[in-house]
Amino acid sequence: MANPISSVAEAAILPYAHYGPVTAVKFTGDYLLCGYGPILKVFQGSSGVEVASHQVFHRNKIHHIGVSPSDNVIIVGARSYVVSTLTQLMQPKLTVAEKLANEWIICGEFVGENQVALLNSHNTVMTINTNTYKVESVRHCLEKSILYSGSIAFVENKPVVAAGTVMDGVIVWDLGSGAIIHRLQDHEGSIFGVQISGDGTQIVSCSDDRSVKLYDYKSGTLKASGWGHGSRIWGLRFCQDFIVSAGEDCSVRLWQYSEGNDELQAVHVMEHVHSGKHIWAVDAVDHSATIATGGADGKVRFHHINEVMATEFNTTEISMEALAEDDSIKEYALAAQGMVAVTVKGHMLAVKHLQLIPIVDSDDWVSKLNNFALVESLEPLSVAVVCSRSGELAVIDTVEMEVVKTIDNLLIPGDKVVNMVAYSDGNTHLVVLVSPNPHSDLVVVQFTSATNYKVYKLQKPSSPFTVSAVAYINNHLVVGGRQVSLAVYSLNETAPKEVYRRVSAGDTITSISAITPELALITVRDGTYMVGSVSADGQLSIIHQNKLARGFIEGGYWDHELNHLILYGFKSSYFYIWDETTHCELMAHTCGGVHRKWRVRKESGRKQWQFVYTNKSTVYQRQFTQENQPGLVHQGTHGREIRDICWQNDVVVTASEDATVKFSTYDSQTHQLTEHWTMNNHVSGLQRCKFIGKDLVASSAANEEFIVWQLSRQGPVITVKEVARLPPSADIPDLRIMDFATVEYGDGQLLVATVYSDSAIKVWRFDVATTKFDLVCSGVYTTCCILQVEFIRLGDAHKLHLMIGATDGHVAVWDINHLPKDLGAMVVKQQIHQNGIKAWHLIPHGSGYWLVTGGDDNALAVSRLQLQQTQLQLESASFIADAASSTITGIAGLQGHEVVVTSVDQIVRRWQLDGTGHLRCASARYTTVADTGCCCSGGSGTVMVAGAGVSVFNCI
Repeated sequence: MANPISSVAEAAILPYAHYGPVTAVKFTGDYLLCGYGPILKVFQGSSGVEVASHQVFHRNKIHHIGVSPSDNVIIVGARSYVVSTLTQLMQPKLTVAEKLANEWIICGEFVGENQVALLNSHNTVMTINTNTYKVESVRHCLEKSILYSGSIAFVENKPVVAAGTVMDGVIVWDLGSGAIIHRLQDHEGSIFGVQISGDGTQIVSCSDDRSVKLYDYKSGTLKASGWGHGSRIWGLRFCQDFIVSAGEDCSVRLWQYSEGNDELQAVHVMEHVHSGKHIWAVDAVDHSATIATGGADGKVRFHHINEVMATEFNTTEISMEALAEDDSIKEYALAAQGMVAVTVKGHMLAVKHLQLIPIVDSDDWVSKLNNFALVESLEPLSVAVVCSRSGELAVIDTVEMEVVKTIDNLLIPGDKVVNMVAYSDGNTHLVVLVSPNPHSDLVVVQFTSATNYKVYKLQKPSSPFTVSAVAYINNHLVVGGRQVSLAVYSLNETAPKEVYRRVSAGDTITSISAITPELALITVRDGTYMVGSVSADGQLSIIHQNKLARGFIEGGYWDHELNHLILYGFKSSYFYIWDETTHCELMAHTCGGVHRKWRVRKESGRKQWQFVYTNKSTVYQRQFTQENQPGLVHQGTHGREIRDICWQNDVVVTASEDATVKFSTYDSQTHQLTEHWTMNNHVSGLQRCKFIGKDLVASSAANEEFIVWQLSRQGPVITVKEVARLPPSADIPDLRIMDFATVEYGDGQLLVATVYSDSAIKVWRFDVATTKFDLVCSGVYTTCCILQVEFIRLGDAHKLHLMIGATDGHVAVWDINHLPKDLGAMVVKQQIHQNGIKAWHLIPHGSGYWLVTGGDDNALAVSRLQLQQTQLQLESASFIADAASSTITGIAGLQGHEVVVTSVDQIVRRWQLDGTGHLRCASARYTTVADTGCCCSGGSGTVMVAGAGVSVFNCI
């Protein structure tokens, strides 16, 4: 039975924006149509700009979109369908009406000028006149199998149905006659996708047996099978000579068939196309060789086949014909004009157009560089520097590819160079020579041109300190080394200003680069990356730290045009370039792994990459253009359900079952959520996240994980760092911190209450300056799980109390004004709900509070909490037993005495509280956010509802 409070003054809850799973994608002309639940978005194909958005269905989700050559559009989902045109969909307001069928619709296609065919889940096709919406015919093939998938295509100008059944393989039948053409029963599971090629010669299908199978249409014989997906395959498309498949493992695979080969060849694999699990939607278009994918993470991405295939075939080998047979390239550096290389025997060479050109070949330099040489590029200065074992430098003009300066006497006699690191930006260009002698200086050679330079000698930090990277930040030289150590120098002083040891976990700092004049990006080989702030007096502080779970990080930079963080490194045998801001892989290339000589460069001002590496003494060059990558059309959220959401000013924090915490910003003018960071510090599914101060956020999860995050903002860069972590109670913690609460307690201190799944309660004193926790109070409620906790101050003396709500439906309160070591006896214990209290909200009222609670029993209750003389009282004011059709999961306060309530039935309800404690539902409307689990308010009428996605509403 439908809840009577499911649709009330819906116009008073105005939808602003939605980010959620993409359920359908379809190209038509230069546009891409995307289904986000019941919402259809239209994107311009070449630019990816959203041009229109309409809620086409009241509640049902869009599962399929079909288009005709004349740009008529059929949109279907569950039992609903809408027939429209591309022109109508581009208008600000959609006027066509939602229609209903009597069966679940699998797909719909136009089969005539004014006819649309709807294939339903019982393998029956209804043909409907789009002018009158009358059913003109109902056809079937005499086998009403249950379908999971299907498609309708034209073969020799006749409509043909390819039905993907649950238990009986693929049934191909003629829509005109109902005759069965083929039964394809080679899969071992349910059919999740089946398509007929545009020329009507082939059929392709996929199944939960994780295989892709290609059939000859004429004979129905199996031509080839493809294996490789790690889990279920949800969709298939033909595109030019390729078969495109996408599925639960978030990978997209391009397959090709070779005549006579019974195995489909996976000619390209795109991993990590979306976050979390599931690519629910895929489409492809032949003329531009473009693939579109939509995932459970809410992202829509373009993939251009010509580009992704070029990444497989544009690796070229550098010719070695100019070298002696017993010689080979040993070291090299990349420049805009080519590559500067040194051979094993000491010859300096330029590489242009894959050909070797001698730079200088004097016996003197050949002997100096024989068996040892180091090469670095200062590209903005058009300079490359070659260093010998004894520290002599050859400065090469990379435009003319000739030595224009030599520098010697840099080291004390007898010293040797083991490493040379370089840094070059628009203003500062330098190399640092490193000797293994712990008593030798670091030699810094700073260039202003190819022939003008200045030498600085700096004391090494006390051992151990092995230099691996360098940068010039805020007029200070920042030197990174092994064991994640950093030293900061002023070039006017020989001793380091500061030395920082073990800045984070990990081994070697692989790169340091400037983000802004004061901020540096620091990468660590084990996957950690940090943002450090260097003050004017040389003090360095880490203001952001995260870890990338993709193997080794070798470097990175901040893309100022996009405001994105780009990282690169190695995982297993391949090299990758990764956009950490959007979580999109820009490039991956199999090269054999990290243990080899390699260089990478990005052309200044262009989306052009050059990757050079050595494999078995052969040097390879790979060019990569980023013009249409990563092809992110629409940003998304988490790839799994969001368990909690909080919002302060323009910063929105979400905590998800995927064990990540995302930090985003919300633009109140455009209503756009922009993701900045996805933090991976938790290892288990999240439970709660809350702001606990102006720049502090806390999050809790299973395994007794409780983390405090520090937010900073410098210009366009928002940074986040874990500053504190609550110690667990056991070496192998198995409890979940279900909720937490904080209250200010003295200068610079917070009281933090944490409640656990075993009914334990702990109160901690947290010092914000030292980030230390001290346990001050603890106790146990009963044996049931505690779901809610809050600090409250009552009476004229503002006496501090602790209130909890549990799975037994009770609210309990303790007086903790004097912070007793043991919580002691409860001053209030009262049952409000039949079972778990899943959400609550406190509204100040006089010297007490109205307590609004929602439970597992679908009820909404209002209680009055007040201190009568010295006695705390909790009195029931009102109780609405059928406030929702299912569990109430979130309550957020609006202005005045109003709250917004979310529940698993996907209804957002706005309730008004009167002076007697009674509630009235002022408005209610459906949200497409499934698994609706939480909500938050920005303090005005704007509300965010989260679960499998995020929706933004304005309550007016």
